Amino acid sequence: MKRRIKRLKNKGIDTEKGLYYCSGSEELYHEVLDTVLEEGPEKEKLIRRCVSIQDIKGYYLEIHALKNIAATIGAAELSEMAGQHCEAIKKGNDVWDVLWNEEVEILLNKYEELLNLIRKYK
Repeated sequence: MKRRIKRLKNKGIDTEKGLYYCSGSEELYHEVLDTVLEEGPEKEKLIRRCVSIQDIKGYYLEIHALKNIAATIGAAELSEMAGQHCEAIKKGNDVWDVLWNEEVEILLNKYEELLNLIRKYK
């Protein structure tokens, strides 16, 4: 287990923060990582579906959940990106201008990179 954590840390994941959010339990941290990996493809599909049907409430819920889980495992950059989308929605910005441009793809690419990293060091 320690080896997986060290490898993720070396790849930019703040594993210390992740462990903090998991009450210092390496076992729980690994369970959370495994859950993120298991649910990731479905989460990505849900996000894409929300965008395609312009379901702003659904998009907000999915992105907010992504923001939180990314923070929980120490993926700060992804969490921050998702948080920016949440803030744009809360501010009432013309969200579909945000969503229909490359921002969603950038966010989802970052998410996929995270899933691949977790998968690589499983």
